Amino acid sequence: MDKYFSKIPKQKTTDQFSKLGRVVVVIGKSGLGKTWTVKNTFDRYIELTAELLRSKHDTVDFLEKIRSSDLPVVLDEYESVQDLIGLRELTGPPSKGFFVVTTQVLPKFDFRSEEH
Repeated sequence: MDKYFSKIPKQKTTDQFSKLGRVVVVIGKSGLGKTWTVKNTFDRYIELTAELLRSKHDTVDFLEKIRSSDLPVVLDEYESVQDLIGLRELTGPPSKGFFVVTTQVLPKFDFRSEEH
């Protein structure tokens, strides 16, 4: 896997993500390189972690802080956080950049509007 992706410049890989839209879900079995691909695509990104999603207050506070950022937001291993209360606060992409989710299961988001 490293040999294949190391030959692709980051800008070209980022361009490939942009063709998919602002919200990208990378689905696949464990060990296929979902996380590796996403984290090696972006030089800088914001990671949405389980610690932030454990409480509604922490999630809302964090989302407010990153709303105006142009950085991509990465939610790695959706299946491990899908039951956390803070995930319900995501009603659209959390920043002005990409929202990328890696997962082994189909994620369920309630993105109500396109204003985000």
